[in-house]
Amino acid sequence: APQTDVPEMLQSLLTDRFQMKMHREMREFPVYALKVAPTGFKLTETGPGDPTTNGMVYIAAGGNANGIGINFGGGSSISMGSNTLEIKKLTMRIIADSLTRFLDRPVVDATNLKGAYDLTIDLTPEDRMSLMIRSAVNAGMTLPPQALAMMDNASNASIFDGVKKAGLTLEPELLP
Repeated sequence: APQTDVPEMLQSLLTDRFQMKMHREMREFPVYALKVAPTGFKLTETGPGDPTTNGMVYIAAGGNANGIGINFGGGSSISMGSNTLEIKKLTMRIIADSLTRFLDRPVVDATNLKGAYDLTIDLTPEDRMSLMIRSAVNAGMTLPPQALAMMDNASNASIFDGVKKAGLTLEPELLP
């Protein structure tokens, strides 16, 4: 059978053997669109880190009560300390993906910027705790209700203010 017929054949097989019924529908999903602010982009392009060694990509990550860190190699990294979130030598697509770990909905890159950039975001103690908890939940960890309440009560204004200082915005949108 031609490759184009395989999805329809698979659907027929699942219906016949397992009495599975399917339907297709379009849904809109809430996201944050990372965009260049009308006031203008304020970051300068850095040289991209080189995360490859002999064609292989090595990523190291770790965390504890003091913070988290992800090392992509070649100087590219994300780290959260006691009062800052630091992003070094990463593209806007990876920055958007990284911010997804800390927010309540996915972040998509709508900047059309191709370079690598450094971004430092100052965090309030409350937002830092909320980001740490949200990151743990998004990584699949089970946390006590008290921790989840702390996450739900935080505004995460530090993230929004930090990207604003960099000449970016996080705008709520619905994507199909």
